[in-house]
Amino acid sequence: MAMLKEVLSGLTNTNQKITTLERRMASLEGKIDLMVEHQNLRQQMAPAAEISEDEIPIVPADLTIDEEILHGMRCQANSAGNFGKLLCERMFSELFGPGNLRLAYSWNGGGMHQKQELDARRKDVLRKYVQQFYPEVRKHEHFRAAVVTKINEGLRRPVVKLCRRRDVESTHL
Repeated sequence: MAMLKEVLSGLTNTNQKITTLERRMASLEGKIDLMVEHQNLRQQMAPAAEISEDEIPIVPADLTIDEEILHGMRCQANSAGNFGKLLCERMFSELFGPGNLRLAYSWNGGGMHQKQELDARRKDVLRKYVQQFYPEVRKHEHFRAAVVTKINEGLRRPVVKLCRRRDVESTHL
């Protein structure tokens, strides 16, 4: 009888260990599935071989931006979309003046407010510069999701003005 209790106790411990191992395996399988899915997404978003260097437009001389300025803007930007917005502000500077013409424009035009489309020639150059610094947005879908939305937001949102400290003259000398 005592031996039977020991055998049953041993089987219970073994069952508990097997249950614990099964839970760990299920957890690891879930993590592996996530890693595989993440790897597949990374491969889909990898710099696209679909667009060759020949397909990227050559920048016309009148729209060329100095490399130092581009690198400065790249350092200022924290993403492809932000870099595109900064380039848009530079290349379409007439829209960001006091007349707020930017409110009447969007990347593709149209929409509920019948906005006008940005100049196609400058859009091609802007796309070339963004893809030069952010090759992960070479696919049209990625460019549209990451950059076009940010540019449209930049055209739509009000300009944020920085507050200046007022110089307060001290009466104490």
